[in-house]
Amino acid sequence: SVAAGVERLWTEMPADKKIILPHDNAEELVGWLGVLSVSALGNLPSQDLAQRIFASRNIGTAKWACHLAGITYLTFGVVPLGIGLACDILIPGAPEHSTLTTLAHYFLSPALAVLFTLVVMSAVLATIDSSILSPACVLAQNLLWPLGQAWFERRQINLLLLNRICVVVIGLASLVTAFLGENAYSLLESGYAAGMVSLLVPLLIGLYSKRGDERSALISMAVGTSVWLVHLFVGAEQFLGGWWPASWI
Repeated sequence: SVAAGVERLWTEMPADKKIILPHDNAEELVGWLGVLSVSALGNLPSQDLAQRIFASRNIGTAKWACHLAGITYLTFGVVPLGIGLACDILIPGAPEHSTLTTLAHYFLSPALAVLFTLVVMSAVLATIDSSILSPACVLAQNLLWPLGQAWFERRQINLLLLNRICVVVIGLASLVTAFLGENAYSLLESGYAAGMVSLLVPLLIGLYSKRGDERSALISMAVGTSVWLVHLFVGAEQFLGGWWPASWI
């Protein structure tokens, strides 16, 4: 039964993996809070969340849709976590980078393994499709077209063609980024961090204050992104990296 499986998982799980909130080491706690902040705050100004809010028929629908989506997200997020932990117990020494393929090899027939692979590939391709189309649409319709509509029209480039060009550009940029990243986790963390440092402040100021205008928002986005890129390229793990005075640490 499910209850028996959960009980065995908790009983046989190593003690270090049962720690949800690190509290013995301040550095580990700060790192845990940093990851939580990046993933939570970095996803707030994302386009997919904004689309779902703006598509709601009223404020109440948008509010409850976000609450229910958050609960559902956390619920389904437990599934891959449990699968990974169970794989360590069922198949000791299994490679960490191929948990699903290892489980499919051990527990599925060849026909079901093929079907499982197709399902996973479909989910991956659907996610990739949305991840490319969303930024390409924003780049074409919210930035390039308003800034250079006359220039594009003189060269017989309509909005549809510009969107297609941006899809190719975003796809190539994503490919380069994927090859430059260390692993999928670091790429995902960087993606959320980029949204947090560039979009979160303008979003919150726009929602809760009447101060500032479009120019202020653009400057905030440029400054936040620039400071973050400097830290990213020098490999700094904290603000100002190693430039803090030694007496401050």
